[in-house]
Amino acid sequence: MFDESVIIEAAPIANDVRSHIAQKCAELAATRLSTTELTNMEGALASLEAAIARRDMNAAKGAHDAFHGLFLAGARNPLLVAMFNQAQGARLSNVSPKHNSFYDPRHLDQHRALLRALRKRDGRAARTVVRKHFESLGLMLAVAARASRKPQVSAVVPLPRRTGR
Repeated sequence: MFDESVIIEAAPIANDVRSHIAQKCAELAATRLSTTELTNMEGALASLEAAIARRDMNAAKGAHDAFHGLFLAGARNPLLVAMFNQAQGARLSNVSPKHNSFYDPRHLDQHRALLRALRKRDGRAARTVVRKHFESLGLMLAVAARASRKPQVSAVVPLPRRTGR
């Protein structure tokens, strides 16, 4: 029988792995993305913002995934993308469909900052933005993991109290 708590516990660790891979991809993408790809990222970000304004979770997730997919693929390193996708399997949204970090204004600001850094071809800035983005996600995942843990049953059986002597 599969224990879902294993995935919940692994989510913060997988987030760290994803963060390191995404940081490297952002750094590489800063010098490798074409103007067309940057324009496509801009369109995905606009779609994300519009979906959030409409409160359309499915459209927001699709636009968010497109945005991330474009900069990850822009690194031109299929091995990094494959490793990112493997770590993605343990992310919290696969366990809890109510995970909606798309609506967090800080995350939108981080997506805008990433696009600015990539347009400026500033790999260091792109890497820093991605690190901060995943740190923020990591905090959310850690809180969710703690909240979903089942209380531990004590293995210690209390001794009966002695009464009056």
